[in-house]
Amino acid sequence: MRVGQLLLTGVLLASAGGMVYSLQTLIESGVQPMEERIASARSGDPQPLQPVLPAAELFAPLPLAEFIEITARPLFSPSRRPPPPEIADATPEAPAANPAAAPETNQFMVIGIVIAPDEKVALLKQLRKNNEIVHVKEGETLSEWTVAQISPESVTMQQQGVTDVVKLSDNVLSDAEKRVLAQRAKQEELNAARREQQADRVENNAEQNATHQRRFAGQSPQLKRPVRRIRN
Repeated sequence: MRVGQLLLTGVLLASAGGMVYSLQTLIESGVQPMEERIASARSGDPQPLQPVLPAAELFAPLPLAEFIEITARPLFSPSRRPPPPEIADATPEAPAANPAAAPETNQFMVIGIVIAPDEKVALLKQLRKNNEIVHVKEGETLSEWTVAQISPESVTMQQQGVTDVVKLSDNVLSDAEKRVLAQRAKQEELNAARREQQADRVENNAEQNATHQRRFAGQSPQLKRPVRRIRN
């Protein structure tokens, strides 16, 4: 941009110089002074006027070499040298890091929720995996999503700071899905009842063992009777 401005300034100055030079030549060679015209008119012997130069000769453009010299030695540069060419930075810019894409929500559908005394289980349909139905518990991971909370109305899934609350009311079940849900819910209830019964048995066995140990510890050891010898 700076080189272009200097070049334009030089061209304008050269044109102005050419015009001044042409006018000066016209005055010196082709135009008579006003006093000579008046004296000639009074004497009655008018002097013939010299022909005026044509406009093409008055405003003839300067040769190209003049502009090259002006460009090579700028008038407004202290050093009378053209500015050095600008060198573009060859260092490539580092590409901006693409932020990690946020995980897509709406990947699951709540089929059913079972709230047992000792655990909470939810039946989820994976919409991105051929509608596969799986049962999950709190804290488990499914397709990189963590089951954060299971409530009677919804299941809360979390991944990379994104929370997706899947509500049971958002699901419209078909008859077949309702039958599958009922069977799985019944099976979960049976499993929970069996675990509870097994825990009761273990607790009862522990109490019985403790009672036997207390009874055994309270009994006194039997004394050995001496054996009598028969003398002949």
